[in-house]
Amino acid sequence: TGTTGIKDLVDLEKYNINVFPNPISDKVNISHSFKGNNLQVRLNDAMGRQLNKSFYNASHINTGLISLDISNYSQGMYYIDFILDGKTLGSLKVVK
Repeated sequence: TGTTGIKDLVDLEKYNINVFPNPISDKVNISHSFKGNNLQVRLNDAMGRQLNKSFYNASHINTGLISLDISNYSQGMYYIDFILDGKTLGSLKVVK
């Protein structure tokens, strides 16, 4: 979606998401409690343009931790979208 609304934050709360460090530098780590077979994570800029898309299978999801390399992106505000088994769960705002 690229924007973070109250509904997005409520939907994501049940997945115990923790983004660190914040602000981020070259790599963002995301701990979570997602359970599913396919997770898609999209990185969007502040204008909503998709910059990166990553896919994770069940064995990777079950580790409870994913990392995104954002070293090639300039400082600013970004949104991370989460899609689990085809269902959009919401977005989180992060700052680099």
